[in-house]
Amino acid sequence: MCIICDGSEVPEDPLRAHPRVWETSMMGSCCGNPWGFLASCLCPCMMACWLRYAALQRDMSKYRCCQGYICGGCCKCFDNCAHACPCICLFVEVTVCCPCAISSTRWFVQHERQIRSDPCDNRII
Repeated sequence: MCIICDGSEVPEDPLRAHPRVWETSMMGSCCGNPWGFLASCLCPCMMACWLRYAALQRDMSKYRCCQGYICGGCCKCFDNCAHACPCICLFVEVTVCCPCAISSTRWFVQHERQIRSDPCDNRII
């Protein structure tokens, strides 16, 4: 256990009512999938692309810039491009703003699958 991530819930977490939990906790993710962890450290943009593609269940027609979670107003200017060439837009998104792309993919998965936040989520993100 880490000092900043003591495992206790955050009372003001809006997702705490969701019925499901993550299969692997955030603290155990590097040991739970060491190859994924290593690939994410070496090629974060490529892994962010792959994770979004997997989260969208390989259906790029569902793609939106940051899935609409971040910068709602400025992402709307990319909507036409996202419908015409979503793969290129995803590549630009993860190249220009990889942390936002990763966070928005996580939020998308949490909302789609009704997964509660991990105790570390609200403390480090």
